Amino acid sequence: MVNWCIINPLEGTSLAYDDPKMIALEAYILSQRTGRPLEAGKH
Repeated sequence: MVNWCIINPLEGTSLAYDDPKMIALEAYILSQRTGRPLEAGKH
């Protein structure tokens, strides 16, 4: 889902799943959604 958001609306290039930038983005999203369900398009 993160790569989809980077590629489609932002017209960027995808990140590898083990790329430090991808890991940082995932950690940020999870920290912002603590205690709330992850829903597509809601974070």
